[in-house]
Amino acid sequence: MAHATDTNFSAGNAQAVSNARTFASGLVQSIRTKMEQRRVYNTTLNELLSLTTRELNDLGLHKSQLNTVAREAAYGKA
Repeated sequence: MAHATDTNFSAGNAQAVSNARTFASGLVQSIRTKMEQRRVYNTTLNELLSLTTRELNDLGLHKSQLNTVAREAAYGKA
């Protein structure tokens, strides 16, 4: 059975640790961004769904467009 006995960090190991931390930080930020976008999508869609047909008509929208409008609000135009 092999055991790691070298606990000294060389410059290469320190760089690898730094790279792993940078990657993890970027991953966490990406997840936060996606969660925020999804929150905006859900909030926008729920607010649009709460409008009456007349209110939607005043905005120039039809119920079939609501998902697209909410998606564009959250994620931008495709």
